[in-house]
Amino acid sequence: MARKRKQTKLDSSNDPFERYEPLREELREYVEVSGGMRFLRHPLCNQFIRDPERCGWIHDFYNGQVAKYDQCFEAHDYAGCLSCIDIYFQPDWLEKDAEFLPDDAYWSLLGTVYQNQKVTLNYRDLFDEMFRSDRPGRELLMSEKERAILARLPERLRVFRGYSGEEMYGEGIAWTLDERQARWYANWQRDDDPMLASGMIPKDRVWAYLDGGDILLPSEEVQRRRDVPAFDESARKPWAEVVNPKFDVTSLLVS
Repeated sequence: MARKRKQTKLDSSNDPFERYEPLREELREYVEVSGGMRFLRHPLCNQFIRDPERCGWIHDFYNGQVAKYDQCFEAHDYAGCLSCIDIYFQPDWLEKDAEFLPDDAYWSLLGTVYQNQKVTLNYRDLFDEMFRSDRPGRELLMSEKERAILARLPERLRVFRGYSGEEMYGEGIAWTLDERQARWYANWQRDDDPMLASGMIPKDRVWAYLDGGDILLPSEEVQRRRDVPAFDESARKPWAEVVNPKFDVTSLLVS
């Protein structure tokens, strides 16, 4: 009986990381070079390229994502489609396909995409536009629990927003019921003129309440607005070290 050939890590037929397989032509337009390193910046495959001549593992991952996306698309599983898209590309994907989505999926996915972004500054104009849509079903930005909390909040809310001189972006859609959080945001890793905006807004003008005290709203609706300097050295540390005790929305609820 012939002895089976022992496969090794470098066996090109066995290891997708080592087999000779140059990056496909269709993907090359998505290559980005930064700091001497190559990255594939495709919505379905955001990966570091170790060797442009050995991209079998990238192709395998990409093929799997394409197959999953196509399957979700055929099933009208829009949340499944979104899960295939790299987080950093989700806002652009949603904008591109928004007109093809039913209203309930539009609002649900917009809430998910927004909360997936750790930094929304690069997409602030896009989010501002999308949240202002007149499509029905805006309440689906919130979970059932969040909708119940919003219903029990007072008819007029005091809201806060932290910002700083480096971006001078006091007109954003993201506000909070927790003044500490706004002060922290104004100060955390920001060196230029931290500012705190505060004011009142009728509850019926609020777009959404999000767990933790975040409020999404059109900033022009904030009444009796006041912007004051908010430099606070004690806030210049990680949020987990600042929020003690955690924000308790129940203290604001009414029957």
